[in-house]
Amino acid sequence: MHFSTPYKYDPADVGCYEVLSDEPSMTVPDQSLTVRDLLERYTRGIAPACAREPLYDDRENLDFEDVDPSERPDFDLVDVDLHRRNLEALSEKVSAEVKAAKKKKDEKEQPPPATAPVSETTKA
Repeated sequence: MHFSTPYKYDPADVGCYEVLSDEPSMTVPDQSLTVRDLLERYTRGIAPACAREPLYDDRENLDFEDVDPSERPDFDLVDVDLHRRNLEALSEKVSAEVKAAKKKKDEKEQPPPATAPVSETTKA
């Protein structure tokens, strides 16, 4: 087992700590901020672009079912179509369950079919 300590550091041994990739870099040029830029933005109250705006809901007893995803700042119009499809699938599932429960209830409430009384003339 190999441990790295300040006393055993070897600059030539960097390869064992770094995973190299053959894929092209996905870094976008000129999109990084210097420490000075970060501190200036922080002191001016400008949030970094990667930070999300927290969403506070003042309703009491908030249930996760009541959360409206369209209130999120990163909500996109593509998400509308996705949520519409999910709601349609859920609606179909619920309506099928309601129909099945109604059919089962109707079967329980119906009296059994009456059998024809056996008359004495048919006995032989």
